[in-house]
Amino acid sequence: MDSAVAAAIAALDHRLAFLHANYGQRTEAAELKAFFALADHFGAVARLVVDSSTLRAIGVALGRTSSWVSRRMALVSALPESAEEAVRSGWVPPHAAMKSLVPLARANRPHCEQLVRALGKERVTTRQMAQLYAAWRAGDGEVRERIASAPRLFLRAVEASAPEPGDETGWLIQKLGVAGDALTRTGDGLERAARADASVMKSARVRRAIRTMKAAWDALHIRMEEYDAGSRHADCDLAAAG
Repeated sequence: MDSAVAAAIAALDHRLAFLHANYGQRTEAAELKAFFALADHFGAVARLVVDSSTLRAIGVALGRTSSWVSRRMALVSALPESAEEAVRSGWVPPHAAMKSLVPLARANRPHCEQLVRALGKERVTTRQMAQLYAAWRAGDGEVRERIASAPRLFLRAVEASAPEPGDETGWLIQKLGVAGDALTRTGDGLERAARADASVMKSARVRRAIRTMKAAWDALHIRMEEYDAGSRHADCDLAAAG
């Protein structure tokens, strides 16, 4: 969809040349078919299809991997112009753009543009950008809008609520809270999926994911019981010694 919109806008004032990259994706055949359909529709004067071997060759020449080349290409193929400018100007590190801004732009281009605009010309770190994208991804529509419109406010709130270095209890409580929130959101997501498809609980993939989640919870519960048992034994030993 992004490619079609960009091509339609560019076609108003320019002749078009189309480039498509295959990298072994599962949807390769469908994407290639869509590429040629778009090229035909817009009357592209040139079209080029490259595959992972081309990306590997570029990577070898640069001393990098084909996946690195593919991610770098996404900086100019997936990001809106305002985000590209933020990367070129150094306000957003390239790695942060590849890991956070590119998937955000693909999921919601207006929010990507809004977030970059709101961040302004003060440099953001890769870690901060990852926090913004993770929170945006996990949030509902209202939360996403707040993050996109006021990312600095969100980062200040995260920093203020973070436990002090060395406060292991505080970090544990924070992680337990995150896990609890994730389980709550998962339950909400399960309900939505079940409303959309009543057979979702019969899905082998869903069942495997639930078993993995339950195994992690069971392992945590066992460790808590072990600590409780150890504490009780220590109390008994102290009482006997007294």
